[in-house]
Amino acid sequence: MPTSFFQKVANLLSGGPWRLELQRGQSGFALAAYRGQKPVPFAQFLDKQPAFRPLASLVSPEDAASVSFGSVTRVRKFLQGMPEGETQIKVAPEAESFEVVDPPAGFRVSYRWSMDRQQFEQEISEGASFHGAGWLATPARAWHVDGTQPADDAWLSKSVISSQNALEFLRQVVPGWTTRGLPYTALSQLDEQPAVSVVVRHVDAERIDILISWYTAPSAIADISSLPGFVQIDGVFHPGAAPLAVANPMLRTSGAVRLTGQDIPRFVCDDWPKLQPWASGQTADIERFHRLLIGPASLSLVIRPDTSKGIGKPAGQVVFECAGMRENAEAVSRQFDSGADYARIGTGWVARSVIQQAGIGPMGRLTDGTSLAGLGSPRLKPADILARGSARLAGPWQTVEFLDLRLPAGATPAETAARHLAFLTDWGIPGGIVGNLDDYQATVRDYLMGLRSAHPSLRILVVGTKKALDSLDAGWQQMKPLRFDGGRHDPQIQILPTGSTLASVKALESVPPLTTTNWQLVILLEADGLIKTPNSALYANLVRCPRSLTLGLFGDRDFLDKTAARAALAQVFKEDSDIVWRFGLRDPREPAPSLPAPIRLEPRSLPNVATRPVEMTVARGQGVTGAAPIPPKGAITQAARAAQPAVITNNAGVRVEVRVVRSADEFLALAQRLVNQRESHAHFVPFQCYWPTYTSMTDQQLRWYLFWRDQVRNGSYPNTDLSYIFLYVYELINNVGVRNPDDGYERLRNLWLGYRGQYPKLDRYLVDWLADYAIINRCRVGPLRSYADALGEASEVGQPDLALAACLDQPPDQWPLPLIEALIACAAASSISKGTRPMSHRTCRNALPRSMNT
Repeated sequence: MPTSFFQKVANLLSGGPWRLELQRGQSGFALAAYRGQKPVPFAQFLDKQPAFRPLASLVSPEDAASVSFGSVTRVRKFLQGMPEGETQIKVAPEAESFEVVDPPAGFRVSYRWSMDRQQFEQEISEGASFHGAGWLATPARAWHVDGTQPADDAWLSKSVISSQNALEFLRQVVPGWTTRGLPYTALSQLDEQPAVSVVVRHVDAERIDILISWYTAPSAIADISSLPGFVQIDGVFHPGAAPLAVANPMLRTSGAVRLTGQDIPRFVCDDWPKLQPWASGQTADIERFHRLLIGPASLSLVIRPDTSKGIGKPAGQVVFECAGMRENAEAVSRQFDSGADYARIGTGWVARSVIQQAGIGPMGRLTDGTSLAGLGSPRLKPADILARGSARLAGPWQTVEFLDLRLPAGATPAETAARHLAFLTDWGIPGGIVGNLDDYQATVRDYLMGLRSAHPSLRILVVGTKKALDSLDAGWQQMKPLRFDGGRHDPQIQILPTGSTLASVKALESVPPLTTTNWQLVILLEADGLIKTPNSALYANLVRCPRSLTLGLFGDRDFLDKTAARAALAQVFKEDSDIVWRFGLRDPREPAPSLPAPIRLEPRSLPNVATRPVEMTVARGQGVTGAAPIPPKGAITQAARAAQPAVITNNAGVRVEVRVVRSADEFLALAQRLVNQRESHAHFVPFQCYWPTYTSMTDQQLRWYLFWRDQVRNGSYPNTDLSYIFLYVYELINNVGVRNPDDGYERLRNLWLGYRGQYPKLDRYLVDWLADYAIINRCRVGPLRSYADALGEASEVGQPDLALAACLDQPPDQWPLPLIEALIACAAASSISKGTRPMSHRTCRNALPRSMNT
């Protein structure tokens, strides 16, 4: 019946007529309700229009109520059967013709693997799309696949299955679909048969024999890059490796293969990880004989006594260590002489790059060119050994190990004395024991007999008074010693044989061979009674006597408090350091004292090698940290990061920043920018750089530097690393942050004097640099001022002629002792060599008599 006029007026006043539309959405159909042109919630529509409430059971009551494919036919029939009234009903054309059908014959949802994109891609026949809950549809029809479960929706709703989910998809999902008879499948199947098998037949230190078998022709096996450990053969996934992914061409075809030499570590590094999961046989022996040693690697200096010639001396060896394996560093270096990529270390292999990171290069050298031959055998003094550290031990190693360096102790004083004498002999340390001759003569005798038995070629001289020699018991005759008393009954020989010789004080004066023979060991009985001043003939004879080591039996330690006696015995024993007298001379009745803590070392940095603080390892291990060393004179400036990098991007989108080392102008520009910057506080951060610059520091290191520099500028000299000091030196010699050259000279001088105690090697550099600075900048202070300062600080004199010139205004009797010693050494050198600086030699020879005559 036509809408009455009154209904139209009512609709107009209430907002317009009601309208209900059945529309096609992206994933099905929906009912949309309106009041006039305004959408209203479907639930509100049903509340106002009771006649449409049966639709509630067929739709989801939302703003635009969705209609499932299974309900669309009934909803459409319901709307078509509603009589015309105040509610307008509209069915979209696509909904008018849409129908629900049975699944078409041959219908399939397939997943095809794309090698290019490394993923499974969905293909649905009939041009349909999946809409969830087992429903698939085209624009005109829909059908339901019975048996589809909610868990299937998670997979079927994906148009792409990534490689990360591919194995789960093939192993669990696809077989379940097949079992339930669903029209869902993957065009690529999974076959658990490996594409390759490897049998390790034999492994020893020299070779590896294997038999490799490929599942099919190698050309038919394609690598799946996104699935490590899987390949594709004719569309089927297999576990395994692809032949082209194997680095060694010999392994790309089936057959027996023998690996030797460098092929072994290359195989272990590149190919064994890919093939090992499918290997059998002696696989464990590959790890046993050919383990790949992964860094970090390090260098150690191992110090042990070399007793091969009877009288020991410290012998060092630079040792390379990686993953618990150790090898002589020079031997490791030599393995790269032929261009090898790996070095054999014990039962393992180390890559060249790892070894280079530790500082080792080829040809028996470090990466900075230093020869490893002899590098590990520094000439250590006895004090260095007992201190377990010395500047002579500084090097590119991270640890220094003194093997078994501890003062021995025995069950009895005699046993302690014997062990102590052996300890001194093994390390070549002068000293002895405190006690009566009667108490320890048997100990000394047995010690000498054992030493002589082990080293028959030794020449041993025992010196004492005639009374002391007469008191020796008959057991001494077992050594069949020669005895000289300085009388007519002495043996008449000019060349003393090997073995033991007993000599009295008088004999040393009257028997010349006693003071000209090269003795390996000299034993002084009652040494502190024999030598009391440097004015005796015995003193002169003993000092003149050539010998490798001097040991003694002392009555007590009182001589250490007597200047003349101590000085004389120091010359005889060739040692006067407190540490040697304290630990080298022992009373066996007293407990063994503990050696002092190891001293600090300064590790030497190598170009492009990261360094760590040096650790000194002794009997129980004690750590020592150190700073970077002084760069050698004439060293080439190492590449540093520039302030503005050049950016290069290649066709593959790889972005590379290239930083170029600029000239000194760049350093000066940065120095001027930072000249007034300071930090009020900062924490110390180690800085170890071969050639320190601002761009070689981290932000934390720069903050410490600015704080530390401000402290130094104000007269305070806190502990810091040497690299910071040299960076400030570079600023000063370039007159950065100074008022004038004279101010710059004083700042540089104060820096040297403030840190030379901590870093004695600064003397070798800053003394000369101060002189150069004074000359170049025409300072009011003379260029010789630094040499005078060095003499005043008792510094080693490196330029005797310049140091002499600094002292010419003083009488020779006031010349510092280091200068006189340098003049003597210079004059001696000039008498045997026509080497460099002839004017220096002539000056030294002329000046020496003046100093000696005063």
